[in-house]
Amino acid sequence: MASFKFDGADRMRARIQAIARQFPDRVGAALRIETEVIATECKRVTPVDLGNLVNSIHVVGPEIRGRNVGTAIVAGGPSAPYALIVHEDLDAQHGPGKQAKYIEQPLMQAAPELPRKIGERVVIVGGDRLS
Repeated sequence: MASFKFDGADRMRARIQAIARQFPDRVGAALRIETEVIATECKRVTPVDLGNLVNSIHVVGPEIRGRNVGTAIVAGGPSAPYALIVHEDLDAQHGPGKQAKYIEQPLMQAAPELPRKIGERVVIVGGDRLS
């Protein structure tokens, strides 16, 4: 499985975890919504041949483990076992508007605003202001 790290990841993680310690269910619901938004963008830029790869993209979670709340965007599986190859092959012709790094790039693009968006959604999901 591919792994990556972007600048500010530790700060983002700390801010979300601080809220998650007090309101894990709200953060989980908010994180799920934002992850679905990012997954939609992933699908938009995923190369399409037969459609198996783009149709395999889905969100799992939220998973709450102690003070940690997480979600994941998953691609591949039995219907598209080539998902990692397509994701990592920068030299392949992916087609107009399609690209390698079809999960990594949308996630990195969304990362700077993710804490703010999750914070806003925590309030919406919970229906009141957090103190």
